Amino acid sequence: AALSFGVGALLVSLWMLALAWMGLPFALPRILGPLLALAAVGLGLKFSVFCFLFSVNKKSLSQGVESEPLNSREVSLEEKESTNPLHRKPKTENRKLDSWEWLFLSLLATLFLFATLRAMLYPMWAWDEIATWGCKARVFYEARTLDFSCIEAHNYYPNLLPLLLTYLYLCLGQASDHLVKAVFPLWGALLLTLLFSLLRRMGLTRRLALGTTAFLALNGTIFIAHLFIAYADLALAFYTLGAAGFLYLWLCDRAPRGSLTLVACFCAGMAWCKYEGPP
Repeated sequence: AALSFGVGALLVSLWMLALAWMGLPFALPRILGPLLALAAVGLGLKFSVFCFLFSVNKKSLSQGVESEPLNSREVSLEEKESTNPLHRKPKTENRKLDSWEWLFLSLLATLFLFATLRAMLYPMWAWDEIATWGCKARVFYEARTLDFSCIEAHNYYPNLLPLLLTYLYLCLGQASDHLVKAVFPLWGALLLTLLFSLLRRMGLTRRLALGTTAFLALNGTIFIAHLFIAYADLALAFYTLGAAGFLYLWLCDRAPRGSLTLVACFCAGMAWCKYEGPP
């Protein structure tokens, strides 16, 4: 879910940028139509490849031919992981949650309940979320395109966050500061989910990974504050964690398939969500 959200937010905002460049006004069918069609084509190709491999494998078995497995590379990787502890994936723990794990989950649930209520009960009020991010999103929504004619603050900043908020305004049918800010507690929860997943893949036990996640979420006020203000720092942290985490796993030969593609997508998200320094 975390990876899908991150890649989806990146694609939606970049496609909205392309629509503005082509002079087409923002509209939900125009935004979602091509992306859904592309996703359908990808799923169709994947299903076709699966059916082809299944038919070839079934034909080989019916003829009684002892051929080399189609996924010989996967077999060699599985043998490698079973003999070398450095390549061994963490074992799946089917046991029930213990008292410490329930405590960590309760703390995180309390945090996100507070952050969600805090985000949705207050409009945008912090300086940067009004002057830099939220104001742009409202102007883009009203103009149905990129319009910088009435904005003077940091027009050179990347527009992932304003375009994502504009998309949410289009989904809601109104420029509601209260409701649209619910995306930030969700983004924070997905960031911690990604962190937990990376820690588990690095070999930590479930209790230790969950405890580390809870500690990093609760040991200060910066992360908590960004769960209910419309700043781009949370998005930057999310994409940076994903890029660094999957690159590290790839270097350690523990990464899942397609990790370098994800690293490239998350690096693009880092560059597209925030810019610091002189223009």
